[in-house]
Amino acid sequence: MSDFVIIDIGLDYTDLPYGRDERDGDLNGKHFRETVLLPALKENKKVIIEMSNALGYGSSFLDEAFAGLIKHGGFTKDELFERLEFKYNKESVKRNIYKYMQEAEEGKKKK
Repeated sequence: MSDFVIIDIGLDYTDLPYGRDERDGDLNGKHFRETVLLPALKENKKVIIEMSNALGYGSSFLDEAFAGLIKHGGFTKDELFERLEFKYNKESVKRNIYKYMQEAEEGKKKK
């Protein structure tokens, strides 16, 4: 297991990340989670997400990609807060990602 990997969403995936799943297009949050994030988390202790090279982020993409790791990927919020690092100049977007993960954790506890 490597120490870390950097994923640049805009350069390595798409410069226009949006949508929750395949109904919203091919390069959606679920696809990103399953084909990019999960393999990176399996192979590395830390995953650094560079977000600056995309034009913007849809909330459904962010929720599905990151909170989906808790809902569908078997991770806990605490584990992801420790293992994921977000590089982006828009603090509100980073706060929303953490909020989505927190809500996913709370949703799992209620079930």
